Amino acid sequence: MRKYGTLAANFNMDVYPMGFETQGTWGSCTHMIFDAILKRIQNNNNMDRVSHETKSHYWKQQISFILQIYCTKKFA
Repeated sequence: MRKYGTLAANFNMDVYPMGFETQGTWGSCTHMIFDAILKRIQNNNNMDRVSHETKSHYWKQQISFILQIYCTKKFA
């Protein structure tokens, strides 16, 4: 909240920090939490143009790609 609190408040957004393991697949609880966060974001922002499943798939892929790139650069 110290880093993003002001920015989020300026744009009427919520901040949801999450941590991810870099090895293995996401567990069922991680999927449930992630989907709940996306639903809350959708409800707060009234984003009707893209389905929840499409947004969920997109963000899960983005997080996975970012973790892979980070680990490749850091440990290469």
